Amino acid sequence: MEQSAAAVVVVGAGPVGLVAAVELARRGVPVRIIDKLTAPTTESRAIAVHARSLEMFDRMGLAAELAASGVKATRMEMYAGGRHLAQVEFGQVDSAFPFTVVTAQTETERILAEHLAALGVTVERGTELTGLSQDADAVHLTLARASGQAESADAAWVIGADGARSTVRDLVGTRLAGRHPGASTGL
Repeated sequence: MEQSAAAVVVVGAGPVGLVAAVELARRGVPVRIIDKLTAPTTESRAIAVHARSLEMFDRMGLAAELAASGVKATRMEMYAGGRHLAQVEFGQVDSAFPFTVVTAQTETERILAEHLAALGVTVERGTELTGLSQDADAVHLTLARASGQAESADAAWVIGADGARSTVRDLVGTRLAGRHPGASTGL
């Protein structure tokens, strides 16, 4: 079994995990990011990037590229049962980005992954967290690669950004509280 070490291991390479890895890497923190998927997702679950998130992307130097990847929405209309309920003007938001960018999650992930790679960190695809324990010295992870190779890794910290059916959450014995319409049972 191969052994490796990093200060932080991020589990999950969706937008949240990628942002965490970028923020750590740009501050010089040794970070690994793993994802059990062998390729980036082709699905978009999040298509709107709002003003506060754009401000965060701006601090990373990515706001212009992200904005160029989609459409700038300046307001939102809300309807229910064919009846107009409300109109929200984004221009009233106190931000350098008084709009929402509507873009595919796949584009957001691509932009973040490319920036992360430019910082010297690549997503380790086809790498799944299968075990986790902690002692006074470190967090100890057991990883399985798509090739079948097992790996033992130690880290000071683990960030669980692996979604609603989080392996990290399962391994530490916690649950995601609540539900939303469309979510499958077992959350």
